[in-house]
Amino acid sequence: MRRLVLILIMFITCIFVFAYEWNPIGPAWINVTNYCFTGTNPFWEIICTDGGFLSRQVENWVLHSFSGLPVCAVLSDPSGEGDLLVALGDGSDSDGIYRYTFDIDSFSVLAWMMYPKFLLQHEPTGEYYCGGMEGLRKSDDGQAWQAVSYFSGMECTAMTYWG
Repeated sequence: MRRLVLILIMFITCIFVFAYEWNPIGPAWINVTNYCFTGTNPFWEIICTDGGFLSRQVENWVLHSFSGLPVCAVLSDPSGEGDLLVALGDGSDSDGIYRYTFDIDSFSVLAWMMYPKFLLQHEPTGEYYCGGMEGLRKSDDGQAWQAVSYFSGMECTAMTYWG
């Protein structure tokens, strides 16, 4: 009886474990660090990689890179012009929060920040947050960034909001 129950449990477990089929997203040659939905037409899907980010344009993925730096997160720029906010860096002097402009394929720095780990928008208030090795930065508009003094000197690697 125990053997029958054990076999039945293993069979049911296998059904649930192997019931889903996963399909790859993006080119096979990339190392994905994050997958983002930006809500910015026509670039709804963004793949962050260790050498920039990829945007899906029609059926092709296009790489956008700033000095080959890794990108940890991408959000829609609140300007409404289709630009993106990008947190990128690997511990170099170029690390920070950037605006990426699709029209001219250009990155422009908004704030320097050593080794950023995440970029988050608090949707109810519209505030933006970026955390990294130097603590946490906050922006009301996505353009001007200030350090959150409470997190000064702390490494801030993740954040979520509630309410």
